[in-house]
Amino acid sequence: MIWKVLSLVAAGLGVFGLYFGAVMLFLVPESDSYLDRERVVYGVLPAALSVSLFALAAWLWTRAGGLGSWYSYARRFVIGAVVLIALFWVVLIVMWNIRQG
Repeated sequence: MIWKVLSLVAAGLGVFGLYFGAVMLFLVPESDSYLDRERVVYGVLPAALSVSLFALAAWLWTRAGGLGSWYSYARRFVIGAVVLIALFWVVLIVMWNIRQG
């Protein structure tokens, strides 16, 4: 049971890191260069760390007695993270349209 809780915590941190890294990479124009220090530290590193957190979450889930391989769980965590982030943006857009209207 503790492995599944730790797995969900790691996956939640991975979702946050992926969201934060994507926002810093694509929506915050700090400079013209993508190799700027701030963009790498605040964009690339959280996105890369989220990938390793998804792998850790999948490994922890398989230790809890999951029937699939760690690769299948990692794929599910990444797909779930992308869906959660997309849903978050859709809700933000709908709220913005309601407020403007």
